[in-house]
Amino acid sequence: MARLTDHLEGPDDELIAFDVPAGASGIAQAEVISGRKLSVGWDDGTVETVDLAGLIHGNRHFRSLENAAAFAAFAVLEGGHGIRWAEGPDLSAEALHTIAAAQRGWNGADFSAWMDRLGLSIQIAADVLELHPATIKRLKAGNRIDRTIMLAATALESDPVTLSAFYRPRRAGRPPKREDLMGYARGAMD
Repeated sequence: MARLTDHLEGPDDELIAFDVPAGASGIAQAEVISGRKLSVGWDDGTVETVDLAGLIHGNRHFRSLENAAAFAAFAVLEGGHGIRWAEGPDLSAEALHTIAAAQRGWNGADFSAWMDRLGLSIQIAADVLELHPATIKRLKAGNRIDRTIMLAATALESDPVTLSAFYRPRRAGRPPKREDLMGYARGAMD
């Protein structure tokens, strides 16, 4: 994923970074459907609902959009690169993709893709997430992944240092025999 740092324009030229999903498409059309939710039609033909209530409440640059009329007064930027509000900052298509993907959640295919991107085996994924390997197998085959697992997985992917804190490579095959304090293989003195 690329790092996007120039998608917001607001007071004091503060920027907020969002991860950009690979292959993200532009906005073909958008409309308010209720509250602070937009129906976004992407240029690849998909349509998603994106709830911006959290962004508006949690970011001072977007506070002006708490007003319903101000929220509804927007236009899609040329080329579908984002949305421009009359009263408020611009929001990039990439940021909308990121929010929509988080709200959509993961299924087994998304979880498997995460493991593939990081090169994790079932056992190592189980170790990293502190889950049983059978749970990892069920997640890979599942229809819906729990939000806490999705958030943990995406956090580990976005921060390689944190991932390395929990990553323990394993050797294929059976573990070697343990030796007791005297150097004898266990069971040898029986």
